Amino acid sequence: ELPKIRGAERIEKCSYLKNRLNRAKQVQRSMQVEIRELISSNGPNSTSAEWEKKAKDAEAQIQKLWQDVEWAETSSERPEVNKKTIEQMTAKEVTGQALQLQEQVQERTGRVKQIVANTLDMANDISNELQIQGEQLQKIQSDLHKVESNLKRADKQMRVFM
Repeated sequence: ELPKIRGAERIEKCSYLKNRLNRAKQVQRSMQVEIRELISSNGPNSTSAEWEKKAKDAEAQIQKLWQDVEWAETSSERPEVNKKTIEQMTAKEVTGQALQLQEQVQERTGRVKQIVANTLDMANDISNELQIQGEQLQKIQSDLHKVESNLKRADKQMRVFM
């Protein structure tokens, strides 16, 4: 999509894509924070290593897309050489280029949507995992209170026998 768009329209599209990528970066950063919190509370394990790998993969994808958008934005100022203007093209050529451009836009938009969806899926998975681990911690805390109560009761009974 972007190679065929020029000028303000291209810069506007690049700005939109940058905003979407910034949102994806924010989600990815929150994933990293949550993973660090998981590791600090539960210690490193195979699940945490798996999530760290997913977060790094997401970061790499976002970075690559960011570079692509940056390139598209900077190349918008360069003049095209040996390109026909719309006035020089036939109606069939204009239609063909429009269809080609539309196809490219749909492909790239689909890739960006997929990456964002994957990032959001990872964030949801991490959120669910954190919720499960929070419930486990609450159960452990409840069990700890029961043990403390039993110890106090045992202490009292020991004093009665002595």
